[in-house]
Amino acid sequence: MIINPKQLQDILLITFGAILLLSGAIWNGFPILYSDTSTYIASGFTLETPVDRPMMYGLFIRLTSFNGISLWSTIFIQNLIVASLLFITIRDFTRSDLNRSYFIVIVMLSFFTALPFVSGQILADVFTSICTLSIIHLIYNDKISRLSIIGLFVLFFFSNTMHMSHLAINMIVVLCSILLYKFWRKQFKINLRHSLILLALIVFSTLFMGSTLSKSKHVFFTGRMAGNGILQDYLIENCPEKKYKLCDCIDSIPNNTNDFLWQESSPLYTRYESWRGSKEDFNDIILGTITTPHYIVRHIRESIKNTSKQLISFDVGDGNGSFGKETLLFQRIKKNFPNDYRTYLTSFQYEGKLAKHFIGINMIFQILVVLGFLLIFLIPIIHKLYSPLRKISILLLISIIVNCFINSSLVVVADRFAARTIWLVPFIGWLFLIDFLTMKYRSKKDSAQEARID
Repeated sequence: MIINPKQLQDILLITFGAILLLSGAIWNGFPILYSDTSTYIASGFTLETPVDRPMMYGLFIRLTSFNGISLWSTIFIQNLIVASLLFITIRDFTRSDLNRSYFIVIVMLSFFTALPFVSGQILADVFTSICTLSIIHLIYNDKISRLSIIGLFVLFFFSNTMHMSHLAINMIVVLCSILLYKFWRKQFKINLRHSLILLALIVFSTLFMGSTLSKSKHVFFTGRMAGNGILQDYLIENCPEKKYKLCDCIDSIPNNTNDFLWQESSPLYTRYESWRGSKEDFNDIILGTITTPHYIVRHIRESIKNTSKQLISFDVGDGNGSFGKETLLFQRIKKNFPNDYRTYLTSFQYEGKLAKHFIGINMIFQILVVLGFLLIFLIPIIHKLYSPLRKISILLLISIIVNCFINSSLVVVADRFAARTIWLVPFIGWLFLIDFLTMKYRSKKDSAQEARID
């Protein structure tokens, strides 16, 4: 296959974008780590499915690090995927100069948003937005080639299997796009066949994640109920009749989800031999709360409250503390990435210096998210709306809300859950602004030419 000069230029521009998106990791001095990174590395190199997450991202780490040569290649490939999706989004959904617009947007995203700290992290979170952008192109973009369509379906399928929350998030997003098409067919025309294929892939991907879902979904939701007090109240009301193992320790159940899930002194570990061993009790408790009217109302109320809280909680740096030599994560990096671990010793993260730097970054990011929302809602009012841009902006906003709803309602409110997609707000806001300025410039230029002719 011969690459023509235009294709070569596009490849170089996308590669440049991927390198810029490495800014967060380069600034840190090492790919950014999270506590869950340890489990992902272990699953990829031992080929064992963890109890609380799918194995696919662990396999991705092993494959893209070339079996442990370096984690830098893993985050570079993550960023290359993101940079490619951003490129075709700007190319196919705006009327601006592609090269100039892509350069401006990628620079802004790389230095003023959370994206580099999501895509530069050894964590499956980046694949949430990759799923969303893949959906948008598969159902709305009629300019991409057949080969690109096949590639996007493959990318979507594997991205969908990276995290348990993706199943529900992507299912709801695709169904919302179909509903928009059903009720506003003219404004929201979609590729219905592609939408149905996406739904089929989501269902099919449960075969890859069924083991993890079976072992953990009851624990996470019970932990969420402990955090909002529903679990304790249900036990107080029903323990005289039910003989759950939690009944004799109601007062010691943490009212914090993370403590319930991960603290060694939690009844989850003191009363049950394993997550699987808690399944019968927890499923019965969950069923009881979702079939009792006043608990249903409480679930709905807590879900709305937590979703609202999650939407405004998106600071970068959540969970990116220092992982010293005594931690299991450090030992696994040393064992599986012998070429990398000495570099980690000189990073900001290892030295515990990340937190103070994140303060300024988060202030800028918060301002840009607010401005992004203003651009998304105001520019269509003052400017003739470019229809494809309107369609993708609505679906992107839906995906952001759904992401916050699923994670905060079923697991916990955590900044990292919103940070993984909220950067799409300034991104789409800038696309509106670029399109607006481009059309204003062209209109002024055309008026000047008409004046000269007259």
